[in-house]
Amino acid sequence: LVSAFEKWGYKPIQTPILINWDTLTISSSKLSDTAFKLIGQQGEILALRADLTTPIARVTAERLKDDELPFRFYYVGKVFRYQSRKTTNEKELYQIGIELIGSKEGFSDLECLKVLHDSLEKLGLNQYLIIINHALFWQELFKCFGETAQKLYKALNQKDLVLFHGLLEESEFSKSEKEFWRELIYIRGGKEVINKFKSISNKVKKLKIKKLISYFEDIFKLFDKNVEIDLSLTSDID
Repeated sequence: LVSAFEKWGYKPIQTPILINWDTLTISSSKLSDTAFKLIGQQGEILALRADLTTPIARVTAERLKDDELPFRFYYVGKVFRYQSRKTTNEKELYQIGIELIGSKEGFSDLECLKVLHDSLEKLGLNQYLIIINHALFWQELFKCFGETAQKLYKALNQKDLVLFHGLLEESEFSKSEKEFWRELIYIRGGKEVINKFKSISNKVKKLKIKKLISYFEDIFKLFDKNVEIDLSLTSDID
């Protein structure tokens, strides 16, 4: 994997294992819920790093702020979590990955996907599926639908479709807007689903997704297999 990262110009980066608690909580509520909390000699609250993206972002902001962008880093290191996986009780595990910082929007997404593809090929894997969504989509939904969209997002994040549909029925959305939400969570597939995405989006005139659709179209120009869109896919973006 490291050789695949270096082929694309990524360089190794090391970060502190012990970080300020505030750094962790600002970046992600999910991580703060699983991180080990420690008390320093001066009474300060510290944490063992629960991921590697957060300390890399801090190092970049504090030490490399005057350097020329973009930055391409790869990392291999240990992280520490109370609940690392549902299938194991391990508290200490390894993470490996890349960070592309400051690259032009859109191109960075394509590059990271291509690096992932090359890395899987390097491992000799040929039967795999990369499932994607984009933070821009949910940000636009939050902008258009406000607090209700955030509640719907959290329900999906918890994989609770009963709650999702209950919130949707109780909302003040119009009939067409409710239809839009019901349909979008079942949109998953290859390039053929883009037309379906365009179709349901017409039900919400205020929704601006031309840029997002263009991203997805560019992705499928590069990948004719092994990649699918899933509009119900959530991440820690709220």
